[in-house]
Parts: sequence; C-alpha cells; structure tokens
Amino acid sequence: MTTSATTLAERARDLLDDYGANQTTLTAAIATVGATSCTVASASDISAGDYISVNFETMRVTNVATLTLTVERGQRGSTATVHASGDKVISQPIYHPHRILAMLNAGLGKLTKQVTDSTTLDVVSDQYAYAQPSTIDRIWRVEIENSDESDEFFIMRNWEMQDGGGYFRIFGDYTAGRDIRVVGTSKFSALASSGNLDSAFPDDNPNAINYLVYEAVGQLLLQRQAVMAGRDSFVGLTDAFGANYPDLSVRVARQYLAESERFKQLAINQEPILQKPVAPVQSPTRIYLQRT
Repeated sequence: MTTSATTLAERARDLLDDYGANQTTLTAAIATVGATSCTVASASDISAGDYISVNFETMRVTNVATLTLTVERGQRGSTATVHASGDKVISQPIYHPHRILAMLNAGLGKLTKQVTDSTTLDVVSDQYAYAQPSTIDRIWRVEIENSDESDEFFIMRNWEMQDGGGYFRIFGDYTAGRDIRVVGTSKFSALASSGNLDSAFPDDNPNAINYLVYEAVGQLLLQRQAVMAGRDSFVGLTDAFGANYPDLSVRVARQYLAESERFKQLAINQEPILQKPVAPVQSPTRIYLQRT
C-alpha cells in the first residue's frame, strides 16, 4: 500500500480549510515547462495578479482572456512542470501545495526506518574493516552468520565504527564467506510531487498518516500565523471573534503539533520498522566510537 503526495496534501488542505477563492480544472494539458498560458473550465474569481496552484506548481496570472490565462510559471518557490487536462486548479490559496509538500517531507524527515542489510558484506580472510552499507545511515548492530547453520545469525559484540570514512571494524577470526548482517536505521525517501510515500512507510497505519498530516498543518499554521500574531487581524479564522485575536492561531498550531507528536509515538509503538533496533552492550574492554 502506498499513499500519494497528492492525497496527503489534500488531507492537510482539508484540515487547513483552505480551498482558495475558486476551484476549476484545466481543459487542456500544459505540455511543457515553458508554456505561458493555460485554459480552464471556469475563470470565475480569477484576475490578473492572482496566484493559482496546479498540482504542486504555483503560477502567477498576468492576463485573463475568457477562459485562457496567461501565466508566469514556477512562482513562490515552486517548480514548473507539466500538467494534464482535468487537473485541479485552485486560485488564491493561502497555503500553496509545494509548501504543504515541504512540510510533509519535514515531518517524514523526523522519522527513521529500521533497515537490515544481509546481502552486501561477507567475511574476507584477514580483513577487519568493512564499508558501511549504503542502505544504512547509522549502524546499531552487527551480526555474523552462524558457521553451522546457513542464514542464521548471532549478534557480535566485538565491533566498532572506524573514525570517519563510513567503515566499521570487527575483531576476531571468522571463516571467510560468512555473511555479515548489519542492522541500522535510515531516512525514508522524500515525497516527490508526483510520487508516493516510501514503500517501507507503514501507511496502512492511521496514526502514521495522521502524524505526517498534523505535523505539516501545525508547522504551516505556526510559520504563517506567528508573523500575523503581531498584527490586528488573522487570516484563517472565519469567525469575527477569532479574526480579532490572531494569537489564537499560534495556539491552534501548537495543538496540532502536540497531536502530531501523540500520533507519532503511537505509530512508533505499533510499527517495528519505526523503532530503533536493539543495540546490545558491546565488549567493555574497548571504547567503541559508535556509542559516543
């Protein structure tokens, strides 16, 4: 099961209650990144000077001629890309999609996945230093194949990370050819605008998904509204009372972030892949650099 960036962004937008001044669709594809016009099903509430979002690209409208918009591409830090006929167009959103995507990736970056690499390294006769597998960012445990039972491993305690260079050392004499299994953690792959969550991400767990969405919403609210908290109005609350108390937005942001932390801890408790690997105590006769 994989969840798309578009699905996550829409969930975040729903919580933010931000669907812009108008929503319409493209009636023809934008086939190149250099195209400077697009046609839409409805140009109601779209004027020159407005910003529109199509997928994860933001464009600035410079002219409206019936249903044809002249646009400047890749605005507000977004990247110009191609779009298909029928893609959704949002005019004047408060939160541009590429910023939502950036916050989703920021939340994803706070998690690590447990990775086991048992296919990269084998014991080489008289060799003690081995390269850290590229699939692993941090090594937590090293295991070696049992000499009597193939594909069975026991935990090594006599190993250490080498000082720099991405190598670790093992101490002892082991039969050449035995597999070395490395257990560690690595970052999840970042979400691409047209892609899905890392295939290893447990997106069938509602708490894991809620963590990403609530973290993104909380950060977006906090970043935008903390600036507005010093002003006399608040963009985002629709009731008059809330509009006159912009500091409420910061409180709401913190509530979302608190909820995101709760969802994250629930997901970590439920999903082994999100948990740090067990790192047994190593031999006390050496100082192991990886434990500093």
